[in-house]
Amino acid sequence: ASEDAQRAGLSAILPQLFVRVDGVDHLVVLKTVPGGGQTVAHALDREPATDIIGTIAGDDTILMICRSEQARERVVKRLAQLARGG
Repeated sequence: ASEDAQRAGLSAILPQLFVRVDGVDHLVVLKTVPGGGQTVAHALDREPATDIIGTIAGDDTILMICRSEQARERVVKRLAQLARGG
């Protein structure tokens, strides 16, 4: 991804790169278009949110570890909302 995309906030890049999000227990898996994983994970890591302890990113998949099941529910809801452009 370009440097501009690397610096862009989550709300700016997620609508273009998002494929789907799902979660279980304390874990969230976000799928992106090919090549989007690192860019989205970088934006996630720069977010001030305390619900996510950390991220692990591949080419098109990001694993997020959340603090609790309630945190996971908030994260999934917010990511789905941002992906819709909201």
